[in-house]
Amino acid sequence: MGYGLIWTERVYRPAAHWDGATAFGLFDHAASTDNPTPASLAGSNQLLATLDFTDSQTTYARLHHRLPTDWYPGGAIDVRLLWLTPATSGNAIWTLETAYRAEAGVGTLDPAFNTAATVTTAAPGTANRLTSSAFLALSKTGAPTTAPVECLLFLRIGRNPSAGGDTIANTARLVGLELTYQRLVTVGP
Repeated sequence: MGYGLIWTERVYRPAAHWDGATAFGLFDHAASTDNPTPASLAGSNQLLATLDFTDSQTTYARLHHRLPTDWYPGGAIDVRLLWLTPATSGNAIWTLETAYRAEAGVGTLDPAFNTAATVTTAAPGTANRLTSSAFLALSKTGAPTTAPVECLLFLRIGRNPSAGGDTIANTARLVGLELTYQRLVTVGP
């Protein structure tokens, strides 16, 4: 009889793409004005793009990810945002909301988001230096509690510059995110 082995899987998702002329967001966007703006971040060696969360309004980026059949519901789901800012001081307040829909589950592909997790991260002190904000053990309310169940994970990333502690008076430029979760694999006969 086999035994279960739990391992951690990390998936990186870039926030945007630049084709040399135009920047395109790679996350889902609402049909409203609360979306971050895709922008190029072209250097002399690397060509990439960001989603820019301005300092003038609350903005959100959305994405979904299919958790695999052997996803381990007992493990944590973590997200690390990779971002930069021209600002050299102040704090950015990021929010992250989760929602879940099991395949063959009851309901539509429009589940309500759970209460937002919040992380405050200081500007790194040098303009445009890559930094990260970690969300650990995100809410799994609404997720399947037993495996094996395929499941869509929905994420909504936000920045609210009008929040009292968001003191970066500049754009926060999202480069991408790393999603971490655990898988349970049966090993042996």
